[in-house]
Amino acid sequence: MYETIHLSNQEKLRITGCLYQPSIGCPPFPALVMCPGFAALKEHYQAYAHHLAQEGFVVLLYDPSHFGASQGLPRQAIDPDKQCQDYICALDYLRGHTNVDPHRIALWGSSLSGGHVLKLASEQIDIACVVAEVPFISGSANAARHLTLAQQMRQQRRFTKEWCLQQEGRSTQYVPVIDHSSSMQQNSKQPSLFSGEDAYRFFTQVSCWPNRVALLSIAKVAHYEPALFIDQIKVPTLIMSSEYDSINDSTLQRESFERMRCVKKFVQFPCNHFSPYLKQPPITHKTACQWLKQYCCM
Repeated sequence: MYETIHLSNQEKLRITGCLYQPSIGCPPFPALVMCPGFAALKEHYQAYAHHLAQEGFVVLLYDPSHFGASQGLPRQAIDPDKQCQDYICALDYLRGHTNVDPHRIALWGSSLSGGHVLKLASEQIDIACVVAEVPFISGSANAARHLTLAQQMRQQRRFTKEWCLQQEGRSTQYVPVIDHSSSMQQNSKQPSLFSGEDAYRFFTQVSCWPNRVALLSIAKVAHYEPALFIDQIKVPTLIMSSEYDSINDSTLQRESFERMRCVKKFVQFPCNHFSPYLKQPPITHKTACQWLKQYCCM
C-alpha cells in the first residue's frame, strides 16, 4: 500500500506521487526517489516501487510535471531541465520526512530519467547512491544513431515551425509514442517514436496512459546531454544496461561508465530496452536492491 502525496515544484505546479513505507525495520529508514522514463507514468513502475519498499526502503515514486496526475500545460510535454527540478523537489520532501534518514537517500531512474539521475549525481553530493537503468546518455548521439543528417535537418525545420506556431498561441502538436498495435508496422502518415512488441506491452500495461508526447519534447530531448556531467559524479553509481537496447546505446553507456571517477558498477542484461519491466519483479530488481542496501544501509 502507498499514500498519495502532493509536492510543489519551482513553478508552483502540483507534483503527485506515491509514498511507499517499508514493511520491515524501524525508522529512520533509507529512502529513494523514483521517476518514470520517457513518456511513462508512475503506474508503470508501481510494482517495482512496492518490491523495493518490501526490502526496507521508503520509496517516493511520482509523475513528473506535465504528466499523469501532476500539473503542467501543455500535457505530455518533456523538458529535461524541469524534470530534474522535479527530482530535487522530491528529494527535498524525503529529506524532511520524519521516517527518513536524510543522509541515506538514493536516486533511481530509467531511460530518460536514468539520464536525469546521472546529471543530478554530479550536482547533489548529499545523496547515498544512484541507480541508472538503461540510461539516456546523449541526445546528439541518439539522433546520429537513428537519423541521417538529412532527416535531422528536416526534423529541425519541423521543430522550428512548431516553436513559431507556439509563440503565436497555436495548439500543441503531438506525436504518438508507440504504434496502435503490437505489430512492427507503423502508420506512415504519423510514425511513432518506438516500435516493437515489447514497447507496446510496456506502455499499454497502464490503461490510462495517453499515447502521445508534445512535438517539442523531442527537440528538447535531442539537445539533452547527461554525458557532459559523467566525469563529475562523486557518489556511488550503478549503471544497468540492456545488451540489445535499440533506443539507448549500450556501448555509449559503457563508455560513459569508463569515464566515471566515482565508486561504480556496470551490469549488462541480455535483453532489450523495455523487457526488464515486463516481468515482476523486474529482472533488474535484485541488482538494484543489492546496490541500494550496500550504500544506503551502511
